[in-house]
Amino acid sequence: MCNLNRYKYRFKELFTQTYFSKIYKYKNKIIKKTSKKNDFYYKNEYNILKTLDDSNIIKILEMYEDTDHIYTVMNYYSRGDLFYNIYHNRINITDYRTVINKLINPINTLHKNNIVHMDLKLENYLLNDNDNYLLFDFNVSKIHNYSYYNLIKLEYIVGTEKYTAPEVENGYYCKSSDMYSLGCILHFMYTKKHFYNVQTSYKLFKNIDHNLKNLIFDLLEINHKFRPTIYDIHYYL
Repeated sequence: MCNLNRYKYRFKELFTQTYFSKIYKYKNKIIKKTSKKNDFYYKNEYNILKTLDDSNIIKILEMYEDTDHIYTVMNYYSRGDLFYNIYHNRINITDYRTVINKLINPINTLHKNNIVHMDLKLENYLLNDNDNYLLFDFNVSKIHNYSYYNLIKLEYIVGTEKYTAPEVENGYYCKSSDMYSLGCILHFMYTKKHFYNVQTSYKLFKNIDHNLKNLIFDLLEINHKFRPTIYDIHYYL
């Protein structure tokens, strides 16, 4: 899977970091540095991504290692992630139908391949030069070879608190768990606030399109069985 080549890239600039990895910039590439102590996570990401062929999902160009770390090389996207672009008003999201289609394209590929991302959030979408959203960071993704709403027990809770579905917080997951996270993403995109509760959100949604508001609240259903699937989204658009 990896080549032993300690000095292949002499990078110095820390670009960003995740819970398990540090990500460096080198020319037109980013290099994800993960400790071998967390070998499960980089192996998991590699095994997930090698099964997928989607232009909206980031690709691993190569992997190499030294004594203590694994390095994953991917393309660098200068426009940054969606959180940065939304927070600083750098992209136009007025046409919510186009925005939603860009968000769900990679999720659709995942769910068709029985994969649950488990950490969908604005920070895990990169913006490319064509204004498309590229999904990345599959360290904690899970295989789910069951019906859409069939809950599977987790060995440990994963994900990011502000985007985590209630059933994941209780130690279970299914494909619908990603849909809750999608609701959290859309909530922040159109209110600049993280979802807290329905009562608070109603006050924030006064000027939001009725169909978009319905979709967000349906995605944020506490009961995972009542959320729309990725294949139901087009009914709201």
